[in-house]
Amino acid sequence: MAIGTTGNEIDPDGIVHPVHYNMHPCGLEVCEVTDYLDFNLGSLFKYVVRHDLKNGHHDVKKAIWYAEREVQNESWRTFDPDSDRGLELEIALSKFIDAEPDQRVHDVLDALYALLFGPGLPDDLVAACKSLEIARRKP
Repeated sequence: MAIGTTGNEIDPDGIVHPVHYNMHPCGLEVCEVTDYLDFNLGSLFKYVVRHDLKNGHHDVKKAIWYAEREVQNESWRTFDPDSDRGLELEIALSKFIDAEPDQRVHDVLDALYALLFGPGLPDDLVAACKSLEIARRKP
């Protein structure tokens, strides 16, 4: 059985520890960040991080949709960056950012970090996702 960068055995059925969530160079599984986020931001994160290993451009378009919903819902305003969960998220998200080799994905993760920990705005996150989408469009 194959081993992901997280050290987890990759499930060939894609149920537990699927490849698209276990191959990021930071060595963390995607859920180690999404567990700390609300639904919109967690979905955005997973679609951006996994897009090259799963559904490509389609996943990026989903990420944009969730970013735009976040602009409307503003659930990020209820996030407490100084809580224990906030500190744990900051560490995990920073690992993803630091290890991300794709500059456009890095930009999205930076915008997410800035939204949660300051001084970012939801529109910056939408713009970063749209920039990634433009770069991933099929010719």
